[in-house]
Amino acid sequence: MRMLIGISTLLIMIILYVGIVVTIADRLPTETPALIQLIFFAAAGIGWIWPAKWIINWSRR
Repeated sequence: MRMLIGISTLLIMIILYVGIVVTIADRLPTETPALIQLIFFAAAGIGWIWPAKWIINWSRR
């Protein structure tokens, strides 16, 4: 049962996370330097790992 809850929570978390990141990315000014955009997208691409790791570890107990 825990695995089902974990998978469901992980899917919901990823969908919400992507929605938030896309909303923030759309609001960045178009003249934002490429380096700042690179840092933002790199951080956003890595940022979901820690909550996902916690959810996976919880569901495997």
